[in-house]
Formats: sequence, structure tokens, C-alpha cells
Amino acid sequence: MQLKNFQTMPVKPLNTVVFSLFILAIFSAATALAAPTIPGTLCTVKGSDIQATCGSVSVVENLAKPNGRKLDIHYLVVPARADRKLPDPIFFFAGGPGQSATKLAWISNALFAKTSRRRDVVYIDQRGTGKSNGLQCPQGVSAMESLAPALAADAKKMLLAEIDVCLKALEAKADLTQYTTTTAMADIDAVRAHLGYEQVNLYGASYGTRAALEYMRLYPTRVRTAVLDGVAPATIGMPLSFVEDAKASFSLVSAQCAVDATCAANVAQQLPGQTLMDAAIALAAKWDVAPRKTVLAHPHTGVMMPVQLSGDMVLSTMFSALYLPTMASMLPAIIAQAQADNVAPLMALLMSFHSGVTDNLFVGMRYSVVCSEDTPRATPQQVVAQQGIAPFGKVLTESFLEACARWPKAKVDDAFYAPLKSTIPALLLSGGSDPVTPPRHAQSIMAGLPNAKHLVATHLGHGVAHQGCGPALLDQFYSAGNADKLDGACLNKLPRPLLFTVAKPKTVKPAGDAK
Repeated sequence: MQLKNFQTMPVKPLNTVVFSLFILAIFSAATALAAPTIPGTLCTVKGSDIQATCGSVSVVENLAKPNGRKLDIHYLVVPARADRKLPDPIFFFAGGPGQSATKLAWISNALFAKTSRRRDVVYIDQRGTGKSNGLQCPQGVSAMESLAPALAADAKKMLLAEIDVCLKALEAKADLTQYTTTTAMADIDAVRAHLGYEQVNLYGASYGTRAALEYMRLYPTRVRTAVLDGVAPATIGMPLSFVEDAKASFSLVSAQCAVDATCAANVAQQLPGQTLMDAAIALAAKWDVAPRKTVLAHPHTGVMMPVQLSGDMVLSTMFSALYLPTMASMLPAIIAQAQADNVAPLMALLMSFHSGVTDNLFVGMRYSVVCSEDTPRATPQQVVAQQGIAPFGKVLTESFLEACARWPKAKVDDAFYAPLKSTIPALLLSGGSDPVTPPRHAQSIMAGLPNAKHLVATHLGHGVAHQGCGPALLDQFYSAGNADKLDGACLNKLPRPLLFTVAKPKTVKPAGDAK
């Protein structure tokens, strides 16, 4: 009903007070539901036709130096589609560490398809990522994230040389000790205040859950609810924790192969007397001694280049595959084929991961977080113990620890590592075969979250919310403001992918052959 209609309605003097209260009630209701006007300029989400508002907030890099270097923290807001939207948006925390949130908006929008009808969705490039003084190594410097070190004959030497080049470039534009999770959360709250939101709902994935937990600790009154998808608390101890978790994930694939008649027969034929785990370890050891030389097309230029396939390469490719059960289902066939000297399937898998891996991974920010928050807490005994765990001990730890020995480190407050105690309603999601953030990490923080619910999707890997009924569960949770009546049984209806097998070529008789 439009307000002009009230002007023509006959109102008796005795009803004037009632009428005024009625009008006041209408305006009060509208005020309660209306979200603030979004400051910024109109923009389009890259890779889509989604209309959004983009802007930035200026902050100081070092809070102890208010007159020092300034940073522009960039944000992108996808506005709610409803006319009468709710005042509390979704704040999206990207993973990595080192991913740009705004660059993930195009793919994450489907996750909030229902929720975004009445709530804005806000993507903020955490300092050191995206346009927020992105700490990316110079073009051609791959650090530990790109293709070159995995294929180099002397990966360690190449890595350290590239880290030195990266440091020289980044220290000219940033104080690398000022890019920790705690420091970044002050930026996030500055953006919240700038956009005019009193309270927000959080969604964090992988490392983004660590950032969300820290925001909950520092700004508890600003958080209405939180979804933590693939929980990585500050105590996880990256990358050492990956060693055991990845082994457990790979063991599930090996066990699945052992009870699958076709997979077991293929492995027995190609790898007699070995389990899949044995075969992976043996293949890596063989290529460590004598790297397999081959030629492959560069994923960006298409230029053919000679490469040497090392043991670290096969293990890092296997580790990457474990993130996605559909990819992990290919490992038995790929390993068996590599043992038979057919490296084409392995190379195809490698290319699928590395062709665009540096596009949205800001390596400098990644090191600034992990080298300050995680690796300093590892004792020499823990490092030695983890590196000795097959098959992933060495490949997942050595390069990172070598890089962190060179990287500038911030002093992190002890409170950052204390288990969070909060009554904020939270939904924790875990994939049962996740190689980096399995259910045990979510369970480790449940004691301090009395209003949280932990749902496990048994057959999923890294990232749960975007699969199956996940988006619907998110919408139910955000709408209710709690997880009391949330039923996650639908997550376990998602089956484990069938194992991929290599079809045997058929013998075709020549035309006219009567025999």
C-alpha cells in the first residue's frame, strides 16, 4: 500500500492518534527490514553477468604506525534481490590462505542462491590478496604453488632462489609482518562499519574458517551466526597436520580399491603383491632416484618443454587429487598406469591442477600467515616425526619449512590460539575424506561452542556446503538463526564416487577376415 492512499482516507479527529501510531508502526517495520544503502560504484562480478557494488576502505598497514603506509581494502557486494531485504548480510571469508574473496564471487554465488534473496552477500579481499595490496610473487616466480618446482631436477634449490626474488619484490610494497589473521580482521570490521551493517552472518571455507573464528573472538557482538566449512582452527599447525590427514584420506581410497573387484584386479595385475599405498610409495621412491624424463605442453603457452618427473611430483599430485573425491577415484588407475610406464594419465591430472593454480593464490600472504601463525609452534621433534610419515611427510612439509625459515614473522598473541568460547550460533561442516580439514579439527573446538552443530558428510572431501543439499542447509540455518532443527542426514545420501578404471582395448578383426 502506498502512503499517498492514506491521504484520501477519511480520518475522524478521535482516530488521529490511532492513525499516527499506525503510520509509525509501518515506518518502524520498514526500518527494521531495510538494509543500509551500499556505498561504492556499480560493477559486474567477473566471469558472470551478476550486478554488484564495488568499493574500498582505506586502512593503515601497521596499527602501531597510524601515519604509515595505507592500504585500500577492496570489497564487492552482491545486493539482495528482494525489495524488503534483511539488515544482516553474509560475509564471505576465502580460503588458502591467500585466495581473493572477490575473485571467488562468481563461483560462490550459487552457494547463496536462496539466502541472497533477502540478504546481501559481501566479498572482501583480505589484506595481501586480490586488490587489497595483493602479495603475489613476480611473474614467472612460482614459489611452492606452481608447476616448475614439482618438475625441477633440484626443486629445493629452485624454490629458495624464487623465495628470495619474491621477498625482494614484496618487501618493497609491504611490511610482511602485518598480514596475519588478527590484523586482517580489523580491516574486515572497518568494511562492515563503512557499509553500515550492525550485525553480519559469516561463511568461512578452509582457512576462511580460521579468519571467521578470529572475527568471532574479536567482534562477538557483530556476529549473528557463522558457518564454518572445513574447519581449520589456529591450533591446526599447517602444514604438519596435513601429513596425517592426507594419509588417512588416501587410505580410504586404498581401502575402497581393495574391496572393489575391478579395481583390486587391476592393481593386482599391474602391482602384484602391493597395496595402492605401497605402490604410491614405491613409485615416488623410484622417481626420486631416477626422475622420469618426458615432454609436455606448457599449460598456458602450449609450447612443448622437457620435464623431469620426480617422486615429489607424483606425491603432490596425489595430494591435490584427494581434495575432490571424483579426482581421488582416478588415483588407483593412474598409479597403476604410471608403474607400467604410462605417464600420460598422471600428466593429465597434474595439468588439471596446475594450469591455473597461481591465478587466485597470493603466495606472499600465504607465507605471511603460515610462517607467523603455524610453523613457529612446531618443535624440531614434531617436524622430524611428521616428515617420516609416508607417503606425504616430506613433500608436504620440507618446502614450506624451508621457505618459512627465510620469511619475516610477526609476533602472534597467545589469545589467538586459545579455544574460542562463544554462544554465537554456528554450523560446522566436515567432509569425511577431507585431506586437510577432516572432522577431527571441527570436533576439537565444539566444547567451546554450546550453540553449534557439527555435520559430517561421510563421502565428501574438502568443502561441503556447495554440494548436494548444502546450499539448502545454509539457507535454513541463516533463516532460523540457529541449527537446532537442522537435519544433515541428506549429506550422507551423497555417495562415494565409483573408482575409475582403464578400459582394456578391444581387438577388432580386419574387414573380410572370415576367421
